[in-house]
Amino acid sequence: MKNILLAVNAVLVIAVAVLFYLYFSQSREIHSKSFNAVTPANFKVAYFDLDSLNSQYSGLKEMRQYLNSRDTMIGKQLAQMRDQYINKVKQYQQKGPSLSQQEQSTYEQELMRMKNEYETTEQQKRQEQQAEYVRRTQEIKLKIQDFLKDYCRQKGLSFVFASDEMDNLYYKDSAYNVTSEVVKLLNEQYQKPLK
Repeated sequence: MKNILLAVNAVLVIAVAVLFYLYFSQSREIHSKSFNAVTPANFKVAYFDLDSLNSQYSGLKEMRQYLNSRDTMIGKQLAQMRDQYINKVKQYQQKGPSLSQQEQSTYEQELMRMKNEYETTEQQKRQEQQAEYVRRTQEIKLKIQDFLKDYCRQKGLSFVFASDEMDNLYYKDSAYNVTSEVVKLLNEQYQKPLK
């Protein structure tokens, strides 16, 4: 029995040694192949100006217009609620001395309710607006990334950087600036009718 266990252990040690050898020999081959896939000869980089994209891309312009109109609508709704509250306060101040204790209490409760409703609505609308901004910005970003995947494949580019006034690129050769082409193609893609 002792000899059988010793033989099984020896077979297991040999099997583990063979697996280690196979794993590490294939791992080196895979890493060397993937490292050699990108060479300096086929490694191309370009950039686009994010500020130009923000000001010229129709998708972003439309998104900003929509969010601004929505913000204006929310502002009007909140202003209307605030005006109703102010009018109620003025009404209370004018009638205050002639009101009974019960009527004063009713007015004060109504004013408190209106104030709380305004604050709750304002907070809710601002959160909704922020969530809408994040959602729409993410959608635009994904559209740009999807576009750039195809664009890079067609142009043989390895990377495309977005450059803005706060970037960490200390030198940019304008020969690799693809801003105008990217904006033009994005706008053309944005204008295509949905099928």
